[in-house]
Amino acid sequence: MKKEKVMKKGIYLMIAAFLMSATPAMVYACPWMDSAPIEEKVAKKMEKLTSKLALTEEQAAQIEVLVTEKLTKKKAIWEAKMAEIKAVKEEYSTKIQAVLTDEQKVKYDEMKAAWKKGSMKGSRHEYKGSGREKKGSDREHGGSDHEHGGSDL
Repeated sequence: MKKEKVMKKGIYLMIAAFLMSATPAMVYACPWMDSAPIEEKVAKKMEKLTSKLALTEEQAAQIEVLVTEKLTKKKAIWEAKMAEIKAVKEEYSTKIQAVLTDEQKVKYDEMKAAWKKGSMKGSRHEYKGSGREKKGSDREHGGSDHEHGGSDL
């Protein structure tokens, strides 16, 4: 009996540790969540920089090259990290499911599906039916330098 309690505590701790380690990576997701092409993002950024800094045509041309290079590198890094995060999530999801009963596996899969839809509270997506805006930065979503994705299991 005592061994079962210790084993259950171990399982709960493992699940909690997994959730705590995987969630922060998704909370501060990347600007690549939107599907705008890099050229569009560069154009928006250049419009802002040109007007706020009163750039000359020569300066704007030089800075546009740098902004394009930066966004291209950031996207590549983001995509590589997301692939790595996805692999970790899949690995631990498989490990967690190996511990669960068949009934628990069904519930676990339902929980994962709900997180993907952003319908579970605390997912940092819009609150369903509440009329509230997304949590996080006051900046507009869809082209800002920082957006968030959902929590995951």
